Amino acid sequence: MADAATAREPTLAIRDLRIAFPGREVVSGVNITVAPGEIVAVIGESGSGKTLTALAVLGLLPRQAVVTSGDISLNRRPMLDLT
Repeated sequence: MADAATAREPTLAIRDLRIAFPGREVVSGVNITVAPGEIVAVIGESGSGKTLTALAVLGLLPRQAVVTSGDISLNRRPMLDLT
């Protein structure tokens, strides 16, 4: 059973995520926090970075794309450090 402090920890935390292709930043400063049991929808115009943000969470960015700053954690485990 989780204690009260653990129950408040976000399941997914994206902090100041920035993604770039050579010579061009395409995602700038994304912050998303998803609490346990919470459902979050990400909406925006075409080309606003929704898919690249999701791909970064999954570790499936295209080869030319690079996370230049920020961090992503799933259940407090850093995702950007995984191979």
